[in-house]
Amino acid sequence: MESPIDKSHAENIKKQLGANPDVEDVIVIGDLLQLHVSEDFYHRLAVDRDRGRKIVLMLMQKMKQLTEQPEVTVWVYCQKEKVIEGKAKSWGGDNVMYVKDL
Repeated sequence: MESPIDKSHAENIKKQLGANPDVEDVIVIGDLLQLHVSEDFYHRLAVDRDRGRKIVLMLMQKMKQLTEQPEVTVWVYCQKEKVIEGKAKSWGGDNVMYVKDL
């Protein structure tokens, strides 16, 4: 369940992403960010993996800044299925993995 602080963090990330119709929902629960995107947007990220990786890394840095946690996780969902997972570790082992291929 989202706390008021989590909701504030989610709103902050929504503002950073701008008025993007491809971003369907942004949910923050503690150190976890769940980003729900349209199928078209996921396809663009899956085709240009470097761009997708950079976006997830940027979201992880933003989560670290907002939550003041050294380790955060970003999950990207498309049609309620987790398609990309990013984990930032305190020792610098940031990793982005595509869970589902096209």
